[in-house]
Amino acid sequence: MKLFVVLAVCVASACAASYGGYSTPEIKVTSYEAPAVKTASYSSYAAPEVKTASYGYAAVPELKKAPIPIVRFNLNDDNYGTFNFDHLSGDGTSVTEEGHLKSLPGDLEGPVSVMSGAYSFLGDDGVTYKVTWTADENGFRAVGDHLPTPPPVPVELIRAHAEAAAYPSYEAPLIRSSYASYEAPMVKSSYSAPAIRVVSSGY
Repeated sequence: MKLFVVLAVCVASACAASYGGYSTPEIKVTSYEAPAVKTASYSSYAAPEVKTASYGYAAVPELKKAPIPIVRFNLNDDNYGTFNFDHLSGDGTSVTEEGHLKSLPGDLEGPVSVMSGAYSFLGDDGVTYKVTWTADENGFRAVGDHLPTPPPVPVELIRAHAEAAAYPSYEAPLIRSSYASYEAPMVKSSYSAPAIRVVSSGY
């Protein structure tokens, strides 16, 4: 019974609310403000400076020394292989050279050019160096006090060559082979193939 009374009261209150007799309580909603989110500012970011290599041409250095003048230059050339000239510079450098053609016996390629000359110059140590040279069918040969020379031939090697030269030269005997005049026998064949006769069948 009590349950029925409670249920009746609830139905009555619901009906009263729907017909304006009962006012529902006002629900107040407080305004919610989301907290401010601070984002990182990139406006003040400065990119690192990139240094690029410079490939510009360097300025040509100025010459510290004046050009060396040519004091003397003489050239005589017949355009057929014979010539001579001499040259002298202001720093004391001198060059002389001469040449001509030389025919070699048995040479089918024609004459060779034979040349000789000399040059001298002042070194950084204040000493004047001189070189004489020759170029012919035996190659190029230069002589100078400052040029390196080959080491002397050992005494043992000189002695060995002298002892070898004292003995008479030995020539090995000529060996003749008995097979040099051998000729293979000629093989003659007497076999001849039989003649083939074709018999007409009459067709």
